[in-house]
Amino acid sequence: MSLIQRQAGIAPVGPTFVSNSSALGNFRRPVSTTGWRSWVFTVDHKKLGIMYGACALFFFCVGGLEALAIRTQLIQPDNKFLSAGLYNEMFTMHATTMIFLFVMPMAAGFAN
Repeated sequence: MSLIQRQAGIAPVGPTFVSNSSALGNFRRPVSTTGWRSWVFTVDHKKLGIMYGACALFFFCVGGLEALAIRTQLIQPDNKFLSAGLYNEMFTMHATTMIFLFVMPMAAGFAN
């Protein structure tokens, strides 16, 4: 199955370039330049880097809330803010969030 359909009987002479507006078929990429569709369906490396960074900053805030819960538990001895099991889960989730959901996407955003 081809992504771009050509008219029968016309043989291309040299390199052929198909613009987004003249491409045919189901796999045509949306060409909007403004609005939310231009961000969701983009292949622009600058917009992709910005989206990676925004997602990473969101998870940085989530990791900060997890760290805040851990610190609140450690304010005084025998604090009942978190149970022992929930404290261990929060500690592990904080590390996982910061490494895999903040550091790695932020590095990919800067790389883009």
